[in-house]
Amino acid sequence: MKKKWFVVLLSISILLTGCGTNSKSEKKASDTTEAKTLQMMEINEIPSMDSRKAFDGGSFIAITQVMEGLYNLDEKDQLVPGVATELPTISEDGLVYKIPLREDAYWSNEEQVTADDFVYAWQQIVDPKSGATGAFLLLDVVKNATEINQGKVAVDELGIKAVSKYELEITLEHPVPYFTSMLTFPTLFPLNKNYVEKQGEKYAQDSEHLIYNGVFKLADWKGSNQTWSYEQNNHFSPVTKKDFRDEKPLVNEFNPK
Repeated sequence: MKKKWFVVLLSISILLTGCGTNSKSEKKASDTTEAKTLQMMEINEIPSMDSRKAFDGGSFIAITQVMEGLYNLDEKDQLVPGVATELPTISEDGLVYKIPLREDAYWSNEEQVTADDFVYAWQQIVDPKSGATGAFLLLDVVKNATEINQGKVAVDELGIKAVSKYELEITLEHPVPYFTSMLTFPTLFPLNKNYVEKQGEKYAQDSEHLIYNGVFKLADWKGSNQTWSYEQNNHFSPVTKKDFRDEKPLVNEFNPK
């Protein structure tokens, strides 16, 4: 069942890849001093910009324009760095993933994106009080996720921790060969705890109650309108698109002996 869901989710992620920015067009635009405006047609209104509750194509397309997770898929559907600097180091039993993070990743409010932002986001996903739509992604995958979602274990027992400010450690219930590819999915993007909790119920209700760690910022979105804008996020630091294909396979990164 989990593998079936992964195929569906990966298909959505590949669809989202086509909605990202094109590096060639970016270069051409940067070679001129004239401002460029790109008109885009979306498949529908944005139902939600809250990565905990969004689970539809329209929301995911918008979220991936303004947010960034550990990894991205490029135009060839290959893993490239996001907030992570390289592919995970995986233990021999396939259960423990260690992921180093960039030190130059920032939110649009000038705070750094750190390992704690991913820990908080994932805890929110499985916390039964948050009502997260995509909790099933981590159930029976990440250690203690199912028990936490059932209210049997505290959220801080989830199998993800900040080893340091710039290193994550994730522990699984059992080996999942496609787990690294799952990390491209918007549901698993980081959340800034201080900002989210300060906004309370207003968080992600409109573009004024969001912060961003992606290439763009959302503007002119009131929560239900049919038009909105993307503006450059001046606090986003581009990363060289390193291709991981020579390091490890996209899916079969764990081969049990």
